[in-house]
Amino acid sequence: RGAEVDASRPQVVKVALEHHLVSPYTSLVAVDVEAAADPQLLKTAAVKSSLPNGWTGDIPHQTATPAALQFLLGLLALATAGIVAVAGRTIPARRSA
Repeated sequence: RGAEVDASRPQVVKVALEHHLVSPYTSLVAVDVEAAADPQLLKTAAVKSSLPNGWTGDIPHQTATPAALQFLLGLLALATAGIVAVAGRTIPARRSA
């Protein structure tokens, strides 16, 4: 504190590097140079996927939402709105006598 930055910086860097410390002038990067397992002992194999009882692999994936039903209901609502809009334009308004 109160020291000149140019004079104290080399000392701070030296101490930080010697003791693996983070300082305003240094940072650390962790590098793992040791393998987790012996590569000669590693094996690769195909793993059978788990499907529910009675299913086969040719069934397409399904979602948990009724998206197809909601899509069809939306189309039905749009078609109904279109019919109502067209019918409202073509039916003449009644005039009171």
